[in-house]
Amino acid sequence: MRKRTALFRALVLCHALVPCFAGTEPQPKTILFDDFESGTLANWKVAHDGSGGWSVYTDGKTPPDPAQSDPYAPFNVPNPPQGKFAAVTDMKGGGTRILYRNVKLDGRFRLRLTLFYVNDGGNFSSPETLGFSMLGPNQQFRIDLMPPSAPIDSVAKGDVLINVFHTSPGAPAS
Repeated sequence: MRKRTALFRALVLCHALVPCFAGTEPQPKTILFDDFESGTLANWKVAHDGSGGWSVYTDGKTPPDPAQSDPYAPFNVPNPPQGKFAAVTDMKGGGTRILYRNVKLDGRFRLRLTLFYVNDGGNFSSPETLGFSMLGPNQQFRIDLMPPSAPIDSVAKGDVLINVFHTSPGAPAS
């Protein structure tokens, strides 16, 4: 069976954790843990296998690393919705790209983020792995909350505490 490769772009525009409290106590301010305004991926870790990677960008029409971008599919993502920078993954072939950060959460929190993805080739699929060199298609985008003890590329039910977002077969391409 031939391995499917495709262009996939995803960007994380902003993340914030907002503590959730019951009752009439004053609400604390939002804890902004990264909006990429440093212009770098400082405080984030990147794990990848295959082509492409994660970058910070400013212009939604100009790839941050043209060597990683598919020359046959134009780089076309929204400009950052706030500030000057956002994070994006781009590639010109198959691969697994993971952007992650360990944070300690005490109590209940509400996650606020803006997310945009474009899948310019093939359909989404959802095998129980993030590996791209397997037989058959594997095109998925997901945001999971996991314990630091879990393998970074695991999608096992025991390792994924909360799935925040996940594309599924039949999901729209963007």
